Amino acid sequence: MNRHQAVYQQLNAAFPQAFPLDDTEIRPLARSIRDDVAAWIERQGFDPHTTKALLGAVQQHGSRRTYQATVIAGAWRINLDGEPVEPVTPEGEAHAQQKIAAILAKRAAKGQPSVKTPTVKAPEPAPVARTPTVIVKKRRKVVLPS
Repeated sequence: MNRHQAVYQQLNAAFPQAFPLDDTEIRPLARSIRDDVAAWIERQGFDPHTTKALLGAVQQHGSRRTYQATVIAGAWRINLDGEPVEPVTPEGEAHAQQKIAAILAKRAAKGQPSVKTPTVKAPEPAPVARTPTVIVKKRRKVVLPS
């Protein structure tokens, strides 16, 4: 497990509804979520390095394409406890669509597929039956004895 995963799991342990481990359970977060997490960090008394890592994980979570797709769905935004607090506004949906377009454009520029799909090797074409080529170099006249 890398450092980013460990930090995200720390957020998940404290707020499983807001930061689920399963992508299918991701829901839009309240617009004040960063401030709420910062207040929680202050109450916990984390060192500056951990504080920076936790706030970075919140930023990274909100920047993911999977997260942005949930904002487009028009669901309610939730607080740290998973309770609905405000609906996603049309402006929020438009912003999420712009973010997804930017993510896809960045991936296209890098040559990455927009969706992770398994690469399937194309079948080789069937061999084409070829007719033999006859080359006549010289015409010879054959004379048969009589």
